[in-house]
Amino acid sequence: MKNLDELFGPIACFFFYWYNRVKSIFVHPPRTIDPAQIKNILVIKFFGMGSIILAGPMLRALKARFPQARIAVLTFDSNASARIGSMVIL
Repeated sequence: MKNLDELFGPIACFFFYWYNRVKSIFVHPPRTIDPAQIKNILVIKFFGMGSIILAGPMLRALKARFPQARIAVLTFDSNASARIGSMVIL
């Protein structure tokens, strides 16, 4: 597998670099999102409890960026009791 990465990695990087350069000429930049329009956000985390706890800063940043949105976290039942700061995952 490492040999495949060494062989095809530089070729893929070269292709994607030029693809993005050419695409930027023809494709307009995406529109900005008005935070007030976002009502619901679903975050899906299927890894262990540590991954859920480490997601805390990301969830706080989402809440700061979209203060009026309802943020729901979908995870395994075993992670349901995790607390992220003042946030409780239900």
